[in-house]
Amino acid sequence: AALGQEQFLQLMMTQLQNQDPTAPMESADFLGQLAQFGTVSGIQGLQQQFVEVAETLSADRALRGASLLGKTALTPADRLSLGQDGDVRFSIDLPTPASEVQVQLEDGQGRLVRSIKLGAKNEGLLDIRWTGLDDDGRRLPPGDYRVRALASQGRGSEAVAVFQANTIKGVELASGSGDLRLELSDERTVELSQVRRIDE
Repeated sequence: AALGQEQFLQLMMTQLQNQDPTAPMESADFLGQLAQFGTVSGIQGLQQQFVEVAETLSADRALRGASLLGKTALTPADRLSLGQDGDVRFSIDLPTPASEVQVQLEDGQGRLVRSIKLGAKNEGLLDIRWTGLDDDGRRLPPGDYRVRALASQGRGSEAVAVFQANTIKGVELASGSGDLRLELSDERTVELSQVRRIDE
């Protein structure tokens, strides 16, 4: 593995000088050995180029990650974090049009505290704002609330994906893979591949 071009040529010259005069090495054999060395040398060169490309891509990821700071990311969530300001933004993803869409919120004890009926909606992302009030109009205390969204079509209903909007406050590169990870304002760290949408 450590054999360089100079050492290889020196071995080749020694082989030529000490070959049997009555049975000299065939030119095809000589060219074959040269081709083998060239192949090995070429592979080593490609490996170095791949390393350089990987380093460039890693640096590019870091630059792209820095540009995400302060922006808002939509990521999957089964709980919403209600802060002191009493305002939460989240979205649901409807795969098909629905005749009725409903969002249910439960407290830490599993009690239903808020039910939001949104009526008929078309497919796609639906942005929702919850002001932190329960069904009686009272402000709920800060904390985590379980969220569930149901979409009805005809007599049946099914759960649909919920995404919470959080500010991106930090970006890190995963060791080994170099993939981007986002540190969110709700103290979660998620992979970039989990992000459904990024807003200004």
